[in-house]
Order: sequence, then structure tokens, then C-alpha cells
Amino acid sequence: MNYINVYKELAFMYNQDYIENFLVYYSSPVIAGIKPAVTITINKNNNKLYYTWSKFGSQFLQSINLKYISLRENESLIIIFIYDKYLLEKQLTSTSCICFLIELGYSCTTEIDDYLDELKNRYEKCHCPHELGIFLGIPLEDVKAFMGLDNKKCMLCSYWKVYSDIDGAKAIISKLDKVKEFTINEMLEGNLSGELAMKIKNAFYEKAMF
Repeated sequence: MNYINVYKELAFMYNQDYIENFLVYYSSPVIAGIKPAVTITINKNNNKLYYTWSKFGSQFLQSINLKYISLRENESLIIIFIYDKYLLEKQLTSTSCICFLIELGYSCTTEIDDYLDELKNRYEKCHCPHELGIFLGIPLEDVKAFMGLDNKKCMLCSYWKVYSDIDGAKAIISKLDKVKEFTINEMLEGNLSGELAMKIKNAFYEKAMF
């Protein structure tokens, strides 16, 4: 996959075009329906990135039906959590996830905003709490194993560390690779911004088996 050319393409963009395509590129797994959420770091020392995010970012995410919260903001960066509400609800409101989050101190609720408020609080306290992986769509058993709650060994390192159901993990990894390749190819062919987001969604969302 031609990452270098994509980064060059982004580097030559300015203002609204730049941030919109930046967000589509990094949020493509969510737009495609493969992941419920991603995190993106906005470096305030990168004037182009910070200015365009502040001016155009929120409105653009709304236009492509994605939501976001700021997990952390300080003098040097903003960590943005971008999510598809439907997919995140599906991920977090399974019985197993609810029970696990309650064990970690989350409220007994099915309200996504309550989960996100607590995640933000814990993010501030713990720097990056391990349960963030659940919110990002990593299988619960892999999150538990990564936290050291069982003795499983890592069987595969890719987008995350896989400790169980390696066949299921490989299927998700394959979908993520296909989304990334599709997004890169479309960007290099000149399909950008909202048009690109729609192409990704049309190509993958209804077929996603998350």
C-alpha cells in the first residue's frame, strides 16, 4: 500500500480539504463499519493540523454521521475519540462487556454517554486505561489477556495483540487491510473528503460483520 504518496497528497492540501481528508483517512475503519471507534491525536505544535481541526473538524464529522469526544487536552495535544454511535452501542451493551466494565468501576447502564464520560475520567487518571480497547472494538477476551487477567499467550500481533479466536481476528484484520487499501487507492485517484467517505461506506458498511 502506497502510504508515502497518501502522506504527500495530504501534505499538499490546505484548510478544509486537509482536515477532512485527514479525518477520513484515519477514521476509515469506523466509516466502513469494521470498528466502532478510533482515537486520533491532534498535535497543537502542528499549526496546520490544529487550526484546521479547530475550524472545520467537528462540522465535517457531523456531516458524515460520526461523533467524537475529547479524551484529553493539554497545552500540546488533543486526543480525539471518533465513533459510530450505533456500532459503539452494539459493542458496549453486550452482557459480557457490561459486566466487565462494571467490575472496573463503570456504572450499570446502557447509556453510551455515561460510558464515555467514565472513560474520559479514567483516561485522565490512568493516562490510557486498558479498557479503551473494548471501546475501539478489540475483542473482550484479548483485552482481558492484555491486562494480565489470564495466562493466555499472544498468538498474533497486528492492529492489536491477539490472544484468542485467531481465525476471527484474522478475518477482522483482513477487512481492516482491505479498507485501508481501498481508502488509499481512492484518495490517489482523486476521490476525496465527503465523496471518499461515502464510497468507503457504500463499499463496506452494510457488509461489515462486526
